[in-house]
Amino acid sequence: MAPRVVLIMVDTTPPNLHEWTLGGCKLPPDHRDYDITKLNVVTLTYYLNLRYARRHGYDLKFYQLQGQGCAHYKCGAGCSHEQYGPRHASYCKVVGLGDALNGGHDWVVFLDSDAFIANASLPLPELISSFGGDLKGNRDDADGSAHGFFGWDWPYTLGPNMGFIALRNTLPMRSLVRDWWNLHPGSFSNSHPYEQHNLHWGLMHMRRFRRRLQTLRLITMDPAAGANAVAHLDHTAGTRNRLWAMVGAAADWLCNPPDGEHCTSKVRESLETLQQPRANWSGWHHARRNKLLRRVVLRVCAEFNASGPHAPPILFNATAVAASSMRQTRRPPPSDLVGSPLQLVNCSRAGPLAAWQTWDLLRRCRQEPRCLTPAPPGAAPEQSCHGMCVVDELSLRATGAGSLCLQLGTTRSVRQPYSLLAQLGVCLAGQRLPDRASNDSVRIAMLRGQLNIGEESSAEPKGALIKSLHRLRNLRAMLPEHRTDCGFWSNCTGMRVVLPKPCWSRVAEDPTACGSSERVLATTWARWTEDNNTAQLARGFALGPTGPLPAKMLLGGAKDRLCLSAWRSYLKEGAAATFERCPKPPTGGKERREKKTSSKWAGAGYFQWTQTLAPGGGYLISPSLAPGLCLAATPLLPSGPVRPSGAVDGVRAGLRLSSNVAPKGARVEQADSDGPQKG
Repeated sequence: MAPRVVLIMVDTTPPNLHEWTLGGCKLPPDHRDYDITKLNVVTLTYYLNLRYARRHGYDLKFYQLQGQGCAHYKCGAGCSHEQYGPRHASYCKVVGLGDALNGGHDWVVFLDSDAFIANASLPLPELISSFGGDLKGNRDDADGSAHGFFGWDWPYTLGPNMGFIALRNTLPMRSLVRDWWNLHPGSFSNSHPYEQHNLHWGLMHMRRFRRRLQTLRLITMDPAAGANAVAHLDHTAGTRNRLWAMVGAAADWLCNPPDGEHCTSKVRESLETLQQPRANWSGWHHARRNKLLRRVVLRVCAEFNASGPHAPPILFNATAVAASSMRQTRRPPPSDLVGSPLQLVNCSRAGPLAAWQTWDLLRRCRQEPRCLTPAPPGAAPEQSCHGMCVVDELSLRATGAGSLCLQLGTTRSVRQPYSLLAQLGVCLAGQRLPDRASNDSVRIAMLRGQLNIGEESSAEPKGALIKSLHRLRNLRAMLPEHRTDCGFWSNCTGMRVVLPKPCWSRVAEDPTACGSSERVLATTWARWTEDNNTAQLARGFALGPTGPLPAKMLLGGAKDRLCLSAWRSYLKEGAAATFERCPKPPTGGKERREKKTSSKWAGAGYFQWTQTLAPGGGYLISPSLAPGLCLAATPLLPSGPVRPSGAVDGVRAGLRLSSNVAPKGARVEQADSDGPQKG
């Protein structure tokens, strides 16, 4: 039996087609003075997706946002969360997905306002499988099969794009959408990349979702629109380029088959022109372009009118729908939050958010011979608990005492540098690290969870390093996201929602294969060639867990430990907490000692942390360079009001404290942590 599929689109403005057909497709597009570039973008994508849906017997729902902040064609706030307030219209797609999942269809497919199905010959299951989708599972149980599929955001990130989302109507996907809406948005309610941030840096890394989601090798934002099965037009490409791509696709529809009723000689002529290279259009003046585009749009309107009637847009109050059907009715159990990535947030004085950034310090000694003080004859040895003999765990209060702790994550970031995320994992509760012949799963948990908080670092301002107890060589031997023998980290872990760049497979033979997207490789190769560095030239580059790098570096740093920092050293709300190689004490001349640099992104100061006694007990963990920020898990709260948070007045304790003013040169960022991201 063919699956029941519904395509949905969500926007603040409706497609113009319904309005035009009421006037017999005569005004305004056929008026000689009408500027076709003012055409609402969603008009043509709606038409193209409607044609695809009709061809395969699918439904199409267009949700026109209404309600709070929305009036006529303008929407100040697309929707509002009952706890976290107004959200950008882009965020409201999540409510649209939730509403459609309650409609009884087997599949729900979201298409962005500037996205359309370019290859209409493929029904949905074939479209998904053609780009690597795993469709063998269809149950709600823990079979490990993917139930949610996304287009690929490459070349902007290596994760999912928001232009094409296909979800099976299963319990895991209904849970995903509900949590996506209710997960605290931080500063991204109305800042780009909106809802994509919580997916890229949160939900898809959680243990209960990460094997249920898959990114297809479907580059929806390919500049050659229509080259793939789904085209998601780059909103930075300009109205003219996007419009030509959509009109070209519409003309192709009208002339398929070529002898179709609406494939007139003028439309065929327009199609031939639209299929030519863009360079051939440079000499066209505005009136000539306008006439060609208007000719196709008029035939689109006529075909739409003749094939009707069509359901009008659904007036959609996303705020009300979310409040009635997408509320978080219970406090999530700790098992739901395993794998949740950690981030930096503005410290809260009190209220529900405070528990998500308050930590209990669990400290014990390693039960190993080297951590025992020799005893006189006849006496038992005593523990010498200092230095690397100390095992520390930071337990998050929001999940219950000793339940979930800060650990080395199982996944990495979706953008360069592909850093190891700091995530929540099950606290170890004093288990002893077994020998190599013992249970590997227990040993792996120990490697991730055993941390050490130093007394202070040697760099200014003073602070402590939060580092892994075990060295990188041990992590590489046991943890798949650190392995060096299977390429990029997602290959080693089996995580299908982050994909390696296509060009990486060719880097070993051609260091310039990735072009400008890996400019460092090409520059490094040029420098080796110029210096006639035969040893490096012979080794070339290799693909490791963090992407391509000089082959000599693949196994380097085996004795290093990993230290807690922030992704790209961004000290701002929403920045991901990550683990990087610990900074090394500066050596050499005076100039080298003063720089105190440890990596491309960070100086030693970005690895230093302080503890603050929280008003209700426990500690707030803050970067020494930004004491107003706190290490936190993203809150997932039961529905109800959230009181506004304030600055922290707690008493500093535990670790050496830093100044409240970031030193000159500190990277305290204001730009969004994802940078210029598309999709």
